[in-house]
Amino acid sequence: MTAPLRLIFAAIATSAFVLLGSHTRAQEPPITFSGLVFVDAAVASNPAVEVRVGQVICSQPGTPIPAPEGAAPADSNRYLVTVISGRERPGCPTLGATLTILVNGSAANQSPVLTAGSHNVDLFVGPDLAVYSGVIEGDVPPAGSSVTASVAGAQCGAAAITLV
Repeated sequence: MTAPLRLIFAAIATSAFVLLGSHTRAQEPPITFSGLVFVDAAVASNPAVEVRVGQVICSQPGTPIPAPEGAAPADSNRYLVTVISGRERPGCPTLGATLTILVNGSAANQSPVLTAGSHNVDLFVGPDLAVYSGVIEGDVPPAGSSVTASVAGAQCGAAAITLV
């Protein structure tokens, strides 16, 4: 009677291994996107950001990142979103897929490719925004002075100079 007991024990041990093995799969590290958000070339205050594939929501709720204490309200256009992969939710993207990111329900101009890790991607809905920062050499202009940007003689932007 020793042989049947060994077979029963082997069957129980194999079943336990199969059951435990299916629940101990290594969890994938989160895939996140973060950055600044602009809508129609203006700061998007507290933007709602999500990743979708068709009608399937493939992100945890987009989280606006609070502006640093004492910062201007314009600094509230930061976001952080975690992407849910196709392995976790059927219909969602797998690594290598091109993402559609929505800002307040409208598609962003950027369509990043899904790769592992954390990514800094600034999002624009509508016309892209050109950003310039640099050093003005020579005499320091008075606070509140402005600078203009032109393309082919046509003014396309203006901003106050910030002294740091």
